Amino acid sequence: MARTTVRVVRADSDDLGTLEQLWVESRIATGQTRDWAGRMVRDGRVRSAVEHPDVRIFLAFNGTEPAGFLVLARSPLGAMTDEPSVLIDQMYVQPDLRRRGVARALLAVVPLTAESIGVGVITAAVPAPQRELNRFFARLGFASTTTLRSTSVATLRRHLEPELAAERAGGQSVVRLRRSIRGRARTRHAAAGEAG
Repeated sequence: MARTTVRVVRADSDDLGTLEQLWVESRIATGQTRDWAGRMVRDGRVRSAVEHPDVRIFLAFNGTEPAGFLVLARSPLGAMTDEPSVLIDQMYVQPDLRRRGVARALLAVVPLTAESIGVGVITAAVPAPQRELNRFFARLGFASTTTLRSTSVATLRRHLEPELAAERAGGQSVVRLRRSIRGRARTRHAAAGEAG
């Protein structure tokens, strides 16, 4: 059986239906619900990305079947540097079409796109737990440069609450807390000594 040729095209507004369907499937694959992904589509998330001047989205087709997509965004390497890079923000290949050259075909447009806009660095957002995907990018010459970690505002606030409270009180509450802890420890130590 002959291998089907993978064709990659830049997505535009005519491709929204196909792209939205693939994007929903990609979100479900990362643990989001179909309802959440559908809501994002209805809110215009995919349409906004297609129309954004610094974003380029490519669709891959295996024959006539939609096989996957790639989202590229032009962005600086960091907030304190003006060296531009092309970020591979998202890449998705339908599970039943993997290992057929779809990802490589999608990635083949990245250097061409980077060169066409005058960018010399390519970065990729690769989820840390996806070992196979990390190995795939490593084989293509991508090196690990940073580890991005994320949390919710509420979680960080909960972990920093003692420090934030101390900062608001000018450090006085930390001093009071330490004195209270030492006092309780002395009381327990003295009670243990009398009992023994």
